Amino acid sequence: MNLFFDLTWTVFPFILAIAAVLGLTILFSMFIKNRYVLGAAVGLIVLSGIIIVNQAPYTSFSAEFSNHINQNSTIDKIEISAYTTAGDHDDEGISITVFEEDTIERILSDLDQMTLKETRHYEHPLEYSITFFITNEIGDRQYQTKTTTYYMNETYFDQYEITSDSNHLQTIEYLFNKIR
Repeated sequence: MNLFFDLTWTVFPFILAIAAVLGLTILFSMFIKNRYVLGAAVGLIVLSGIIIVNQAPYTSFSAEFSNHINQNSTIDKIEISAYTTAGDHDDEGISITVFEEDTIERILSDLDQMTLKETRHYEHPLEYSITFFITNEIGDRQYQTKTTTYYMNETYFDQYEITSDSNHLQTIEYLFNKIR
């Protein structure tokens, strides 16, 4: 039964796309009588759709992180853990806490250089966890502090594959090398 649902989940977007193209062709055929013009119009729309869908899973750290921060937010501190056994979150080796604003800005700047592509299966060993402690102003003299944690290594950032050539671990590795 699971195979049926997995197969249906995998094939359904293609069936939906084919149905949409057929529906569009029927709709356009009511207004466009020339077959070549009709084919060109539908082909142009299909090509545009493919380009949009192909680019949809790409994002950046800023776009991902903007879900957790706003204009009135401040990052109080960042806790970073390096795992001695990559991917085993129960086996933390070294943890550091960063309070300095300039170091926090350097870490954010390093992470901002990443271009991310969403992956469906990410069974890769992650070397670092980074937890942001964010204080948001939610009203007049009312504040809310929350944490956001990401896991990463050289090629992956949480459920995203890093597609850009960036040195996003530069400051983090510098901090760990300084205390070792």
